[in-house]
Amino acid sequence: MSGNCRHSAHRHSAHEHHDGKGRGHPSSYSMHDPEVIDAQLGLSAGARFLDLGCGIGDYALRAAELVGESGSVVALDRDERAIECLAAEAGRRGLDNLRTVVADFTRPLPLADGCVDVCLIATALHMLARDKVGRDLFDEVRRVLRPGGRLLVIECRKEETSCGPPLWMRTAPDELEAVVAPSGFDRATEVDLGSTYLLGFVAV
Repeated sequence: MSGNCRHSAHRHSAHEHHDGKGRGHPSSYSMHDPEVIDAQLGLSAGARFLDLGCGIGDYALRAAELVGESGSVVALDRDERAIECLAAEAGRRGLDNLRTVVADFTRPLPLADGCVDVCLIATALHMLARDKVGRDLFDEVRRVLRPGGRLLVIECRKEETSCGPPLWMRTAPDELEAVVAPSGFDRATEVDLGSTYLLGFVAV
């Protein structure tokens, strides 16, 4: 494993992990109670999990532990350096059920129809251009999810805070639902995570 790839258990006020060269990769995992996140992921042995815009993959690594050898995790991000770090960390932990993919998730996903049980997009949507957060993106997520599969989105609350993205980049839960629902999703849950929120959808 490269010495420039670090996974940290402590909190980062700017929602970032940094490698040894100072490059930041967005991550919100360490800001949240891990028991709450585990409960919302709802993963059991054998589940198939997809982490879109995974960054250095804190959520994907945890998911790989939860689904076990009989399950599978695909972690996808366009940042080759972040994916390199994640692959190295998965190898160090012996998580052979985690597959990394370098790709832009605003384009067609390199996955088969209905091959995913749970898809997570964690603090990644606000980094996209507004015209990229739309029907095409969520149509693709719906395609790869099985009927009854779940989409979980974690985003920063649409309010001024001392850290995180500027207000204009943030999306309120109702605004997010209006974009996601037309692709074939029903809103199922909303969880207050403090400075962020989790919105859960079911594929219909």
